[in-house]
Amino acid sequence: MDTRLAARIATLRDLDVVTDTITLAFAEDPVWAVAFARSDGRVDHQRALFRLWIEGALRYPWVWMTVGGEAVTIWIPPGGNDMSSEQEEAFDGLASEHLGERAGLLSGLLHRFAAARPTKEPYYYLSLLVRTQLIAGRGSVWRSSPTTLHESTPRRCRRISSPRTRSTTVVTSVSDSVASARSGRRSTTT
Repeated sequence: MDTRLAARIATLRDLDVVTDTITLAFAEDPVWAVAFARSDGRVDHQRALFRLWIEGALRYPWVWMTVGGEAVTIWIPPGGNDMSSEQEEAFDGLASEHLGERAGLLSGLLHRFAAARPTKEPYYYLSLLVRTQLIAGRGSVWRSSPTTLHESTPRRCRRISSPRTRSTTVVTSVSDSVASARSGRRSTTT
């Protein structure tokens, strides 16, 4: 078995790797790149925002990653939320600081995602699903990572406690930015 395809639960020790993977994968995403966009075009603030979001998710043992962090899924368990109240406050503050007037657009988008979640039955919410195209910058196309994570975690979620696994939205970003950054090569996104 190719150990690169093995999935494991991420911990706070993995925060930097998971943050890098997600930040770079969503840098050109048609939803998140626009939601996090600054009027001056800068993107250096995105990492701090995603980091808070990921810290919130890491409160639960449902953030999954491949061994090298080339693919990540963030599941929020039944009754859970993306961030604690304190993290939401810090997130809103960072968004206001970096996005100015545009912070309201991001807040509105996040509220729409939250409002779309079912409320009558327990479910696991797939918040984010990302993967890179390259394995650690070696140039190998790796297409099975989202399938590996997506297929293994919902089964486990259902087996633990929830009668059904739901995803209001599955946002998949395909990017080799992380692998390129690790190898020092220029990034291209498909």
